[in-house]
Amino acid sequence: MQLTPDQQTHFRTERYAILNDIRWGVFLSLGIPIAGKTIFEPGAGIGDQTEWLLMQGAKHIYVNDGRKENMDTIMARFGNDLRLTYCLGDLEKCLGTPEFQFEADLVFLWGVYYHINDQFGDFPVMRGLSRIAPTVVFEYLSCPANDTTFYGYDNVSTSLSQYAIRPTEKTMMDGLKKVWGYAYLPKAQMNWDDPCAPGTPRRIAVGSRVPVVAEGIVEYQTMP
Repeated sequence: MQLTPDQQTHFRTERYAILNDIRWGVFLSLGIPIAGKTIFEPGAGIGDQTEWLLMQGAKHIYVNDGRKENMDTIMARFGNDLRLTYCLGDLEKCLGTPEFQFEADLVFLWGVYYHINDQFGDFPVMRGLSRIAPTVVFEYLSCPANDTTFYGYDNVSTSLSQYAIRPTEKTMMDGLKKVWGYAYLPKAQMNWDDPCAPGTPRRIAVGSRVPVVAEGIVEYQTMP
């Protein structure tokens, strides 16, 4: 069953429109290619990022969401487009299942990680993503001290667990190096204070199993 028009309004706010313009601009400034690549897009919502990736020339996208009604809406939106493979599953639980044993060139984890209850230290969600593709580009909410937040409400734009981590920049970047091997920051970092999450500015980061050469990123050096 697809989302109703009222439910879809959670993805159709002025805040989302402003945020998408900002973070798409930051991604394009990185110099990491999308055209001709196979992408894994977790937490796709109703497919706004999917549409943008296709516009950038993505060869194929494995589109994921944990809510069946979201996936039904995406499938109705894109139909039988052969560039898409639909993968229903809760990101906190599905990455080790048979349905997710595919490979991609890039994980595009956009507007999702700050909804996920990854675990400090081992970062199992990040570790699962690192098996699927050699590189991830993602957005997270940075916090002055490591914390876990509880949303306390359930709607189609939040994660199923309603819990999510809020790492410091050091914790997040050190975790990337531990899991992926290489970690990078944008030369021009996103620095947007979300009015819905004050005190936790949005940041973009890149993790990779292999060295990445791109004009808009700089390798992270572990802080003391």
